[in-house]
Amino acid sequence: MVVGKGSHDYDRKGNIMKIKRIAGISYAVVTAGIVVFQIALAIGAPWGEYAMGGAYPGQFPPALRVAALVQVVLLLFFAGVVFVRAGTTIGNPFTA
Repeated sequence: MVVGKGSHDYDRKGNIMKIKRIAGISYAVVTAGIVVFQIALAIGAPWGEYAMGGAYPGQFPPALRVAALVQVVLLLFFAGVVFVRAGTTIGNPFTA
C-alpha cells in the first residue's frame, strides 16, 4: 500500500526513502572524492594529466588552480543540495 502523493510516495517500509538516501549518500561520497582531487590540483599536485584531457601535464597553472577551488565550492553546494533533497540530514548546528 502506498501512502502519500506525487514524488513523495513511500510504502510502509519506507523503501523509496531508502533508495533516495542511498542515492544521495552515494552521490555525496563520489563528489567528496572529486573534491579531494580538485583540492589537490589547487594546491599543486602534479596530476594535471588526469584532468582536462591531459592538456596541462604536471601542476596546473595559477589560473586553473583558482578555477579548481571554484569547482570545489560548486561541487560541495551541489552535493549538499542532493544530500538534503534525498532526505538525509546531518543535523542543524544552530539548534540546541
